[in-house]
Amino acid sequence: MTVTKVISQESATFTTIDLPTSPNTAHQYTIDWESLSLGQEGVTVQVDSDGDGTFESTIAVDNDLTQAEYLSATGEEEEGVPIWLWPVVGFMGALLLLLVAVIYRLKFKQPAV
Repeated sequence: MTVTKVISQESATFTTIDLPTSPNTAHQYTIDWESLSLGQEGVTVQVDSDGDGTFESTIAVDNDLTQAEYLSATGEEEEGVPIWLWPVVGFMGALLLLLVAVIYRLKFKQPAV
């Protein structure tokens, strides 16, 4: 999400990057455009993570809020193993198996008669 305010040829922008969301989560953003345009923490994000109408977390940020900042500030962690990790693990396992096979073959190769 990107929000930009332009006043008299001057602009300030706030961006969120890869924030986790769920159907029960609500975020409320309050932007102090003057502070933001000065490079200060001009954005307050309130997070209701369970949908009960009460904000459990409040985050003060500058012009961008990344996933890492969000997870650190709210105490949330990503669940499970990232899906991209499975092919990497498979590839590394196959590479290790190939290396063991080559070493075994070199070590136990029978001399020619």
